[in-house]
Amino acid sequence: MSLKVYALGQTGYIFNFDEFKVIIDPYLSEYVAIKYGNHLKKMISNPIDPSNIKDINVILLTHAHEDHCDPFTLKPLLKGNKSAKVFGTYECLKVFKEFGLPTESFQVSDELNFSSSKVFIESIVSAHPRIEYSDNYSSMYLGYIMRFEDLIIYHPGDTIPHKKINESLPQSIDWAFLPINERNYFREREGIIGNMTPREALTWCDELNVRHLVPTHWDTFKPNSTYQEEIEFLYKKGNFNFDIHWITAGEQIELTKVK
Repeated sequence: MSLKVYALGQTGYIFNFDEFKVIIDPYLSEYVAIKYGNHLKKMISNPIDPSNIKDINVILLTHAHEDHCDPFTLKPLLKGNKSAKVFGTYECLKVFKEFGLPTESFQVSDELNFSSSKVFIESIVSAHPRIEYSDNYSSMYLGYIMRFEDLIIYHPGDTIPHKKINESLPQSIDWAFLPINERNYFREREGIIGNMTPREALTWCDELNVRHLVPTHWDTFKPNSTYQEEIEFLYKKGNFNFDIHWITAGEQIELTKVK
């Protein structure tokens, strides 16, 4: 079995499992800065043009915020991957309709159970920072559990720890891709919705029996970032039972069960 992950930046990744490709939350434009101002220009370069991404089987969208459901990225991505299945929230579907993106293969994925050969994907609720529902009672924020043979990946998109999420997760997780960009009073005053603090994320990983942690959402926007050194300091002080991995945009690594 060969499972490789290619980092796109923010919370975006391509998982390549024996040529079966899953892409999640690709943000490969400056749409956020265009909409809200240059203070939200990306600190990292786009590692790839979305029009050059090919052979995608599944597109996963966790929620409708612009850095997770980006029409400027999705338009060329969908054009080059017409047979890809798209799963996302009802609010993401609204974005597709607003921007004239093709909806034929879009499925609202509140209770997603997708399987293909040795790949299984299911959706669970996320809390950003609360569990919320659309006007049709669909979850506004979703995470995904991906099983590639016996390897379990958890990608919540944007979330904080929550009892309901714990109840839906497996007893152990091989790789968790968790957003560590700290919500606080000053960010919320500016309209920025943060996620976990470093302490929350590290403690949650221990509680969830995670083997490998990949921090996400910490490196893209200066007003909504976290220092790598801060996370590393607390990780080293905590004597945690999992490994931490930094996958920078444009980097690809192989995912295994072994610590």
